[in-house]
Amino acid sequence: MGAEVRRVPYCVHMTDSADVRSGPRQPQPARAVRAARATWDLPVAIIGLVVLAAVTALAATFGTFIGWAGAGCGVQTGCNSGLIVSGLFLGTFGVIIVAIVFLVITIARLAVRRIAWWPPVVGSGAVSLVFVLGTVLASIGAGAGGATLGAALELGAGYWGARGPG
Repeated sequence: MGAEVRRVPYCVHMTDSADVRSGPRQPQPARAVRAARATWDLPVAIIGLVVLAAVTALAATFGTFIGWAGAGCGVQTGCNSGLIVSGLFLGTFGVIIVAIVFLVITIARLAVRRIAWWPPVVGSGAVSLVFVLGTVLASIGAGAGGATLGAALELGAGYWGARGPG
C-alpha cells in the first residue's frame, strides 16, 4: 500500500514574502504604558464645562445688547453700522462658537484619557475675550454719535423694566 500522507493545515504552507526576507521576527520592546489619569480631573473638567456654559450664556445674552451701541446714531453722525453689526455678531455668536470649540477639545481630551481640566478654563477666558472684542468693535463703530455699552445696557434694562418682558 502507499506511504502515509500527512495532512498539514493550509495556513502553514502560506508565507508572507516579507517574513521570508527578514528572517525570524525580533521581539519588539513593550510600549510605554501611559500613566492613569488623575481621579480629580474628570469632576473638575465637568465643573469647568458647567462654568463655561454659564459664561457663554451670560456673554451671549449681553452680546445681544451690543447692537444698542448704535442707538444714538443718526444720519448725520459718523457711525459705522458695519462695525456695530460685526461687534454684535462677534459678541453674540462668536462666543458660542468659541465655547463649542473648547467643548470639543475637552471631550476629545477626556476620550483619550488626557488631563482635561484646563480647556474649560481657557475657554471661559476666550469667551470673555471675544465678548470684549465685540464690544470694542461696536463702540468704535458707534464713535462719538453712538451710545456706550453701559448706556446700551441701561436702555435695554429700562425698556424691559418699564414694560416687562411680556
